[in-house]
Amino acid sequence: MNATLRDALAYATQGLRVFPVHATDDSGACSCGTPGCDSAGKHPRTRNGPKDATIAEAIVRGWFGGAPRANIAISTGASDLVVIDIDVKHGQPGLENWGLLVSLFRNEYGIDLEDTCVVVTPSGGCHYYYRAAGQRVACSAGKPAAGIDVRGDGGYVVAPPSRIAGIAYSFVEDHGLDHVRDLPKALAERLTDIAPITDDRGPRPVKWCTSKTVGPSSPS
Repeated sequence: MNATLRDALAYATQGLRVFPVHATDDSGACSCGTPGCDSAGKHPRTRNGPKDATIAEAIVRGWFGGAPRANIAISTGASDLVVIDIDVKHGQPGLENWGLLVSLFRNEYGIDLEDTCVVVTPSGGCHYYYRAAGQRVACSAGKPAAGIDVRGDGGYVVAPPSRIAGIAYSFVEDHGLDHVRDLPKALAERLTDIAPITDDRGPRPVKWCTSKTVGPSSPS
């Protein structure tokens, strides 16, 4: 069994619906073969992408057994997940705005938004995984603030140990899948709000996006 198949099966056995996405080589060139692909290593290898995602062992084995270099994607809404994507590419202010949101929730609600499963991405951003717990959250980009994207119903995320240009997605130490928390109701409401994020006390330092303390790449 190849390592990619092993990890994909590990997700599936935990009820997370997976499907294969393209990979890249160490230079960042996408396996789809399109020069300058603008979604290198992240777009689906299957016809219907997240709609094809499954926990069925036979299908997962067929996909990843025959494509050991494929990256692994998790369909978020179908897996009862909402993932907050903190984007730092191209100067996006994701870290600053997330820090403001973290500070706001700590001060107003006593909630630590970073106390959940966290994945450090190859670009230096972070994915914060929450259990949807019956709440319906749509995908969005730049809401509730620039550099903060949401992956919920109909969306997906690329998962560890997938790699982009030789750099792996990795779980933060002690913040793996066994640490996923329910999405706070106040955060679910905030994710559809376009009001500015403000906190007079300023942003709370973000723990993980710039942290070098990462745990295992594998979900198992």
